[in-house]
Amino acid sequence: MAEQQQDYQCEVCVTSVYGCAVAERCGADRVELCSALSEGGLTPSAGLIALCRQTLAVTKLHVLIRPRAGDFLYDGDELRVMGADLVQAQNLGADGVLLGCLRADGTLDLANIVALLSDVGPHTAVTLHRAFDWCKTKSRRCCRSWSLMPSGAVSRSKSPAS
Repeated sequence: MAEQQQDYQCEVCVTSVYGCAVAERCGADRVELCSALSEGGLTPSAGLIALCRQTLAVTKLHVLIRPRAGDFLYDGDELRVMGADLVQAQNLGADGVLLGCLRADGTLDLANIVALLSDVGPHTAVTLHRAFDWCKTKSRRCCRSWSLMPSGAVSRSKSPAS
């Protein structure tokens, strides 16, 4: 019986330039860059993103977009901050971003996720982060307007469900 080869990718969560350098040296396919891991991870500073981008020659750089600790229910100001952080991460060379929003009923807030995605360039990968882990309905139905690709990237559809 022939062995089936799995196509695994190694992602490492890091909070520093040094962490990026070690991840790349050890062969990580991508890093998830964030700050404040003790808070569940928050958006890193522009300076950290820029220096990590300079440090990584081969490893993909994905940046967490999360403005504060706690739940994943965001108000208008927080969503604007997330949009600005998302644009800044792309401008600083991020290969991808991780984001997520929930509604008060515990389902994915697809309307706000789609609004955030309007700021995502065509070559920037998007991954749903921990908000999905908190989502009450982790089924295909909950993501009916999304296709989750094997790479972990999320693609948007033309008609988002709310």
